[in-house]
Amino acid sequence: MRKSLLGMGLVLSPCVFASSSIVNVGPNLTTGPSSNHHSIFAGAGNPSTSAFMVDKDENWRFNFAPAFAVSAELGEVDNFTDELDELIDLIDDEVVSDDPVEETLARFNNVLVEIGESGYLKSSVAVRAPIAPLYYRSDSLGGTFYADYQMNSQVSVRLLDAPLQYNVQTNYSTSSSVYLKSGIENRISVGFAKEFDQFDSIRKFADLYAGVRLNVITLDLSKQVTPLQVLDGESVQDYMEDEYDTNLVSSTGASIDVGVTLARENMRLGLTIANIGEPSFDYGVVGENCEDREPGSNEQTTCEVTRFFAEARGEINTREAHTMNMISRIDGAWRLREGLWINGSWDLAAYDDFVGFENQWLHTGLSYDFEKFVMPSFRVGYQVNQADAGTSSALFGLTLIKWINLDFEYGLDSAVVDGDKYPRRVGFSLSIFERF
Repeated sequence: MRKSLLGMGLVLSPCVFASSSIVNVGPNLTTGPSSNHHSIFAGAGNPSTSAFMVDKDENWRFNFAPAFAVSAELGEVDNFTDELDELIDLIDDEVVSDDPVEETLARFNNVLVEIGESGYLKSSVAVRAPIAPLYYRSDSLGGTFYADYQMNSQVSVRLLDAPLQYNVQTNYSTSSSVYLKSGIENRISVGFAKEFDQFDSIRKFADLYAGVRLNVITLDLSKQVTPLQVLDGESVQDYMEDEYDTNLVSSTGASIDVGVTLARENMRLGLTIANIGEPSFDYGVVGENCEDREPGSNEQTTCEVTRFFAEARGEINTREAHTMNMISRIDGAWRLREGLWINGSWDLAAYDDFVGFENQWLHTGLSYDFEKFVMPSFRVGYQVNQADAGTSSALFGLTLIKWINLDFEYGLDSAVVDGDKYPRRVGFSLSIFERF
């Protein structure tokens, strides 16, 4: 009986709705969170960018249709999902292995250590509803209001490894466990951006824009430890879906983002400081009060194994909170010629995402916009996570009839799954909105 962890990671992610820091939506998937005023989602990056988002002849701009983006990342251990599938089958029914016990123990114990160190699956989903984001330029106030609603999620799956053992009574057994962490974010944001013309010394060089944004965030966090030993023929995916709500905790917090942009006709240079206030959100408690569970039950076994990895191994925490670290990011755009722009952004320090992985992204991109309606605009880009051993991707996007945006991510690092080589990262975004 196969219980593909790869399939589980990809299936569970959309089931746990999905942060802008995790996967960018629309053309921003290719160009990154830079000052790209052609993308209606650019205002979700630097708050001051909202000042550029409405055409001079209009007062309103908003998203017409749903938009989404998905991405998945695979750990660098080759074939680790297949090895784990074989191990689960071995624990369920020892007759699947004709190899001597000593050889089987040696093989899987080496594999378990390697997978525990480097193997993981991580998938992200971002969804934007129609209308959001919405921009309104007020002539009387000389600035632009911004309102947005986002649903973002992330799921990670990795292995907590422990030795495989054998005896004639219990056959093959191990405390090795699948460790799943997930985050579900619902974010409401309102902001305002405008030009400041009081600083004559700055205006000699460029126009100064500033923006501020208030975010109200509800974050549902869950983590589960599932010992391979308790599956008893049930798939990992089914077991975790059944137990998901058990450790789910929802909490609400608020943060403030501020941004400034220096702009000239052919150049933009911006600075964003996000998550001011650093709100904190709790995970569900695991690995405590094991003696209160039914003796000998899967629930008690799971609790005791979880406590082992927390207290004896120190690999997880029974009580945990996720803090949205304050992020500083610089971004810029330079027009090389009419319609041809180069964009870039860089996180100035590392920060943790919902599920505990470090991020520090560097993006660069090149885009060309054709004036003719029938000619597709195109963009290419490159991104690298400098906090994660340089995991990098090539990016490509098209805009058809100035409305339909298709963007793709293809990882430049690879891993082997079931004997075939795949990119470690893949992503896709679809969005529909009017450009100007």
